[in-house]
Amino acid sequence: MALTVSQVTTFAETDSILNGISSYAAENNGTYKYVYAGLTWSEYWKSEGVYEAENVQSSDEQDSKGEYDKGAFDAVSRATTNHGIHRGSFQCSTTIYDEDGNTYNVSYWQSDDKGKGTSSCVLTDGSVINFVKGTITYKDEAGNEKTAKMKDYVVAGIKYVPVAVKADDYDAFKEQYITIENGEKLAGGYSENNLKSFEETANVTLNTNGLKLVTKNEDGSFTFGKRQTGTDSGILDKELVKDEGVTVNVLENDDIGAYGEFMRVDLKGNYGELGANMQTVKWTYYGNDASYEIPVISYGTKFAADNWMHKVNGIQLALTDSIRCQIPKGYDGTGYWKVTVYALGHEDYEFTFNATSANVKLSDDDTTVDTTELAKLVAEAAKLNEKDYTQASWKVFTEEFDEAKAELANPQNQATVNEAIAHLTAAMNSLEKVKVDETTTNPATTNPSTTQKQPESKTETTTNPQNTTAVVSAPKATKISKTIAKKKSITLKWKVVKNVKGYEIQVATDKKFKKNKKTISVNKQKATIYIVKKLKAKKTYNVRIRTYKIVDGNKVYSAWSKTKSVKTK
Repeated sequence: MALTVSQVTTFAETDSILNGISSYAAENNGTYKYVYAGLTWSEYWKSEGVYEAENVQSSDEQDSKGEYDKGAFDAVSRATTNHGIHRGSFQCSTTIYDEDGNTYNVSYWQSDDKGKGTSSCVLTDGSVINFVKGTITYKDEAGNEKTAKMKDYVVAGIKYVPVAVKADDYDAFKEQYITIENGEKLAGGYSENNLKSFEETANVTLNTNGLKLVTKNEDGSFTFGKRQTGTDSGILDKELVKDEGVTVNVLENDDIGAYGEFMRVDLKGNYGELGANMQTVKWTYYGNDASYEIPVISYGTKFAADNWMHKVNGIQLALTDSIRCQIPKGYDGTGYWKVTVYALGHEDYEFTFNATSANVKLSDDDTTVDTTELAKLVAEAAKLNEKDYTQASWKVFTEEFDEAKAELANPQNQATVNEAIAHLTAAMNSLEKVKVDETTTNPATTNPSTTQKQPESKTETTTNPQNTTAVVSAPKATKISKTIAKKKSITLKWKVVKNVKGYEIQVATDKKFKKNKKTISVNKQKATIYIVKKLKAKKTYNVRIRTYKIVDGNKVYSAWSKTKSVKTK
């Protein structure tokens, strides 16, 4: 598939806002106030030329994940206690509701001294609650500590949209919208792996990227103009960020549809900062116009319903089969697309691609769902022991393990099963062993005349010439027990080996492992599965694996396993 990635560098839209503000100032001797404001999805998209922008209709039809995301630009609602509350707090207006009728407007999550997110959630009024698996601990007005259970939470829109408001209208504007003035704090997020929470100082200017011009209507309400592409970040002492090193992967076939979407693109590589600052995404469809000059239709999106980011698995962008997104008659979704990510303090991140039928899944005729690999993976995960791993890594693993078990019990489609396999595999590979004090006992003597030679093992160490009496034994080898080929990936499974630090996998297109070679380190002793991605379709690959241990800070390897040849589909 043809795929290109490029940054937006045009600033043509700035002039229209500049002219509007200058004209008003000249005619009325007035000024503008530049602030951040929280907007609903519909308020944001209304002037952006997207399909059904003013429609706030909800839907009572569930998607493949059991969520009600098939509406238009209504608020996104969730009842799950995992992931979303944390991710939604980065750039969205997120509110938690408990079973007692209390509401909690989330600002960000506190981090510990190592920079990792904690269960302490700071609200927009500055107060702090504790949130663990849906249990909320808070203090009432009298200072008494109380607990409550979460009912659900809502993601209503974007919390930091830069706007220009006439100074004469600002007091009325503040009564209707939450605003952040220049010099005040911007905060959001939950720190974990590639995603980092943030605290910055607002500094909105006339040239801030994404600025919208506010107009007061006769009835006292406000509307928001088309966003400008600007040169300022809107953050004090920060330049506009240009994202580099982000990789684009347009998904195909059975990898589409895990969340009710009919088209999906994953952003990986150096995605962390873009993901933490991502506010929303616009998709523009050009049909057969390879010049990207005449659009057929454009779509706005909502966080959680269409857009998402993961702590290690990248950013997920999608178009959902919904009221807000329908392909026009006479088209099938194949052809040329432009996708633009809008992010706080960043240049607009834009890429284009030419979608084939493999990238569009408007209907799912596949009634057969294969859960064999998921069942085996869940069984392997069930054997892991909590006491062997750190509390933080075990918590992440448990969340993915629970979701995988739920999917196995009630599989929705092949895409949801594949997604569960990928997420659980990543969580297992990310488990961190508990560190314990270890005493290494060296053999008292080694008889060189009786020491057997081990030609197949390799010890990658720096040898001290003065220490020639000790022989470092190679760790026990493992072998590949199973390979599963897909279009652009190969899943490897192997036998676990005790007393090793991890495993090293090699993949190449020749048997000498010199052509198109990939070398992957799996730094978990109990790992038994790995998915090698970004391979070419219908290509034969040779794969092998070996174990390693650490001796005096250096890796000591076993012999390679027997090579297996696998052809991708």
